[in-house]
Amino acid sequence: MPASFPFVLRPARVSDLDLTFAWANDPGVRAASFNQDPIELEEHTAWFWSQMERIWDGDALWWVLMGEGRPLGHIRFEWRIN
Repeated sequence: MPASFPFVLRPARVSDLDLTFAWANDPGVRAASFNQDPIELEEHTAWFWSQMERIWDGDALWWVLMGEGRPLGHIRFEWRIN
């Protein structure tokens, strides 16, 4: 019997706002960003809701990687039809 995979992907959800805000302002993330200034909560909240709307409209997918019951990271896929 194969060993179980230790990670799962779950859909991003509204309750991930604070989590993604913390990740966005992580010093390592800021250091690797074009704009290294900290992100304000108001700015992040507007971005977060715009991303959730894209998901609800069917224009994006957003997944949170879970390991041992805790969030480890996230990935978004979005598409635009011109």
